[in-house]
Amino acid sequence: MRDQVIFIKGIDVDTMIHIIETSNKRMQAILLSFLEQYFDDATFPDVRKKVLDTTNDYTRNVVRTLIGDVESV
Repeated sequence: MRDQVIFIKGIDVDTMIHIIETSNKRMQAILLSFLEQYFDDATFPDVRKKVLDTTNDYTRNVVRTLIGDVESV
């Protein structure tokens, strides 16, 4: 399935991107809130950066798989 675009009929691309981005931001907030309890103030900024980078890369790949490369448009 690599390099193939999945077309979902009846769903506007902008709406789909908005739903995915909103879900990503919500998931990031919940995860970071949970992790903040377990890391000290000196360590947490590095953990936060890794979590945000990883989840944003994942979300970018989901969007790319579902609708194609929207960043180059």
